[in-house]
Amino acid sequence: MKTEQAISLIKPIGMAMNLGEMVTDYLAKNQILTIKHILIGGFSEENVIEIYRNDFDKLSQISILYPSAVIKTMTSEPVEVIVAEGKNAKHLLRETIGSVQDPADTIRWNFVQRIRNDKELTNKIIQQTGLPLDRAVLIANGIHGTRDLAELSVMQKLIANL
Repeated sequence: MKTEQAISLIKPIGMAMNLGEMVTDYLAKNQILTIKHILIGGFSEENVIEIYRNDFDKLSQISILYPSAVIKTMTSEPVEVIVAEGKNAKHLLRETIGSVQDPADTIRWNFVQRIRNDKELTNKIIQQTGLPLDRAVLIANGIHGTRDLAELSVMQKLIANL
């Protein structure tokens, strides 16, 4: 298996919960190196649209407010970018993060449980997105990871310009 790259974006609420550290620790235990770890002041609206294009199409069916809430979240506060490299990096990153549809025993699952048990974080995520909590956790779930080569390419271009 050849070496590949994977990129994870730690959303503002995820940074408050140290999700970036959890991701890099897990990847390191699986011989995946973090080759770049940067903090950016937030993405432009155009960047967010480019990164989340596929998600906007899918998840706007859940809430028509989804695209605007994601844009608000990702442009208003700093975002942590983790670029990892190693054998099977993309699969390990996706496995660690978990999917929105089935987050069981993953960082997303841990995140949702912590949000539900912390009134301050619950209020912050609702305020950040402007949505009820059940919809807000889909958007501000703390983390985003590359799913496929097209998305990886988009994210690599954006990071190269930072």
